[in-house]
Amino acid sequence: MTKIRFFSVCLFLSFSVNSFADKFDVGADIKVRISRAEASEAQPGEGIEKSFDGSLATIYHSNWSGTEFPVTLTYYFEDVERIDYLVYNPRYNGSNGRFMEFELWILEQQEYVKYGDYDFAGLWSPSKITFTEGIISPKAIRFVVKSGVGDLVSCAEMGFYQKNTQTIIPPVFTDETCSELLPGVDRRTVRAIENGFYKQLALNLLSDSDYKKKRVFEIESRPAGGFTFNSKIEVKKGDEIITFMEKTNDGSVFLSVANNNTGSIYLLNEGPNRIISDRHGWIMLLNRNAEPVKIHIATGKINKGWVRRDHRKKLRDEENKANEEGFVEVAWSNILTPKQMKEDIDFFLKFLKRTHPNMYAFVSKDSVKIRKKKLYEICSEPMTVKEFHLQITQLNSMFDVHTQIIFDFSQYVSAKFVFPRDIKIIENQLFFEDKKVLSINDLCVDELFATINSIFHHQDISMQVLDLNLTFYFPALLYHISDARSPFTIRVENAEGEEIEYIVEGTPGEDFDAKQTLFAEEWRDFRIYPDESVAIIEYSACKDEDNFSDWVDEKFNIISDEGIQHLFIDISRNGGGSTIPNQLIYKQIEHNGFNHIMNAKVIISREWIQKSVNSGLPPLVERSLVRLKYGKRYKTTERKFYPPTTGYKGNIYLIQGRRTGSAALDMSSWFKSSGIGTVIGEETGGRSALFASILRRRLPNSKFSFWASTTYTEYPGGNIERGILPDIPVELDYSKKYYELEDLKRFLEIIGAEKK
Repeated sequence: MTKIRFFSVCLFLSFSVNSFADKFDVGADIKVRISRAEASEAQPGEGIEKSFDGSLATIYHSNWSGTEFPVTLTYYFEDVERIDYLVYNPRYNGSNGRFMEFELWILEQQEYVKYGDYDFAGLWSPSKITFTEGIISPKAIRFVVKSGVGDLVSCAEMGFYQKNTQTIIPPVFTDETCSELLPGVDRRTVRAIENGFYKQLALNLLSDSDYKKKRVFEIESRPAGGFTFNSKIEVKKGDEIITFMEKTNDGSVFLSVANNNTGSIYLLNEGPNRIISDRHGWIMLLNRNAEPVKIHIATGKINKGWVRRDHRKKLRDEENKANEEGFVEVAWSNILTPKQMKEDIDFFLKFLKRTHPNMYAFVSKDSVKIRKKKLYEICSEPMTVKEFHLQITQLNSMFDVHTQIIFDFSQYVSAKFVFPRDIKIIENQLFFEDKKVLSINDLCVDELFATINSIFHHQDISMQVLDLNLTFYFPALLYHISDARSPFTIRVENAEGEEIEYIVEGTPGEDFDAKQTLFAEEWRDFRIYPDESVAIIEYSACKDEDNFSDWVDEKFNIISDEGIQHLFIDISRNGGGSTIPNQLIYKQIEHNGFNHIMNAKVIISREWIQKSVNSGLPPLVERSLVRLKYGKRYKTTERKFYPPTTGYKGNIYLIQGRRTGSAALDMSSWFKSSGIGTVIGEETGGRSALFASILRRRLPNSKFSFWASTTYTEYPGGNIERGILPDIPVELDYSKKYYELEDLKRFLEIIGAEKK
């Protein structure tokens, strides 16, 4: 959140094959042009044209409510010689609508002929259908979708391809990856190559002895995992990515351009591939074949800092592992020795001492020592990893919400049944069907909450925020921290004070999402009501995505075209991330400009420098220069002027709430400082003075992921005990996934009455 201004010299090693990629064919398969398409139904603004507009950021979507199956999607072609295969790219933000069962039909002569039945199983990765004999002179291909995730249908991009049978790769390479030259190939042979791209590629192999080390990779099989192989090759939005892949058994190899834990995903073919990147980021790879696969990435820039910082590799790898969800699987049943547990406790606390601006902001140094000593005593006998997790996470209650050992919600997935969601938690009291719960399977609820609070009640969140979080997380928490299993025998107290005991069945674990009613299904949403001249933009996370800029441009164009008078921006469920989405929205609103003043403090630790500074200089030199300029502690009062903007001129209202925190506080603070609009809702759950900008690591023995804050920031009038207050208090209903027109009308009535 806070950036130190430091001179940065970024050194990159770039290969000149990039300059030839636009001018010379590499022999990649040819994407067939779709002349038009039809859908049996579509959500307004998400029509079938979004499925072949060349962007993975936009999607086709069936009606949000009342989708009628089967949904038919028909793609038409004109003057196309043949189609050899198709690739279905599902949506990547959210899962609803991803294809499951469907039929594929081909238009032959004047009627459709069924080609086959398929099931893409709602997968998040692209799926491919190969036409063995090829579809000759195709007129149309129709998908009859019989089921989709969430009983909806969606598609980010549908692509149809013709194999490139022309021999373009010159016979100077040992295989289809073009990663090694045949014996005897010299500069004279290479200079005779007519294709400029391959000529330069061969010259690179001749002149750079480290070329293969930097650009040719043997990717291990990872059938059930996510993208874990970071090529350390960087591309920008609009860059061409040219890769070569050896022959595989099933072709399940994927490339992702990843940026801030988000990315676009592409299916790779054998031989040459040509991809236009839709964002800036790092190239990541995933191999789901049974055997390792060799891949050659011929374009993109290699950050020289990766090469010059080999002795940092261990720390960098740990950072990447901690950032990759599921990269390290926690073995919950493994046994830890007392020595291993003490090492993990020491590792966490020593890391905070090096990196945290003030780890004793909420508790004394002595209290931390006492808690550590008590943990030592508890961990004096061997424990399972799961048992140790319940002990060490009790350190969380001593620190801020950005400094914690992470609770792993993935464990509930293995449960056949979990506790029903129809609950409410108010000040450590559990209510089921409006009755106070006293025990669950003879487990005292008061004792249960003592454990839960030690894990989740951070010093800088209020009881209201804790209640809201626990209401949604409780089923997963109960499964993880206790032996209570379905069917659940619960003892309750009714309104008359009588105790009643009865049995309730659990919710199927596979159908349970710990966050499904806390957050809307999409992390961003837009709804417009032209007749009432009202629109709402919602983003429940601050994600730094290149395509968010295009999305915001598109929505504000609609708002302008419709002449909308009242615009709501909803960040009431926004827990933070990056401040960039806030800035993109601010630039769309007309304003005269304003000053924004913040105080900040940073510990200039080795870890902070590794994360935040990328000069390309040797690490020792880099650290010395940063510390020479700023010392070990950096304090500043940042007076930032936001310049005048042009854009939306109507009435604008910001909805904030108990879930609003971290980077989302920037938006609340900007509204309060600038007078750009009216802030409604509740006091933010995030404090107006907060610790943030986290480093991520894993404990050496248990492999638990943890966060550590690196900065302290005070917004105008910042208070470490209070959030940012709304201009007009409005009670919010968090059981709703999003606010509908009737809610917005109610908000306008409250605002109108308050302003009178």
